[in-house]
Amino acid sequence: MSSQLELFESCFCEKENQSLPESSSTISSSTLNLHVEEERKKSTRNHYLQQLETKKRLKAIKNIKLRRATVDEIIYIFEKVLEGWKNIKIYNLILQKNPQSKIIKEDVDHIATGNCKVYEFENKFEIYQDLRKKVYDYRRISSS
Repeated sequence: MSSQLELFESCFCEKENQSLPESSSTISSSTLNLHVEEERKKSTRNHYLQQLETKKRLKAIKNIKLRRATVDEIIYIFEKVLEGWKNIKIYNLILQKNPQSKIIKEDVDHIATGNCKVYEFENKFEIYQDLRKKVYDYRRISSS
């Protein structure tokens, strides 16, 4: 066995001035162990990231349930703020159109500043983003 190993070394490894390891089975098992360890770390990292995403989504759902204004009402408030309406007028109009609305005056005041969160998975998210940016700009210009 050692003569075959020497023959192999002399033929193939001499050009690169390398020698074969003492036991190639040890190298392959350690390489395999490293590979398994890396896969385990990746799996753990993916599991952790998946848990974070789930946690964020559950928190978003909880916040949506606690929010008294609907997405349509938020967009409506943004539109009326950009038209220059007063908050009390917006609030009264929302209650006239929908008496079952759970929104209160403080919610309208808060939303009118642009401080309201609509999540990416909700309907009309793109419309909300555009209007929110315009409301921020409008508030910044009007306060100057």
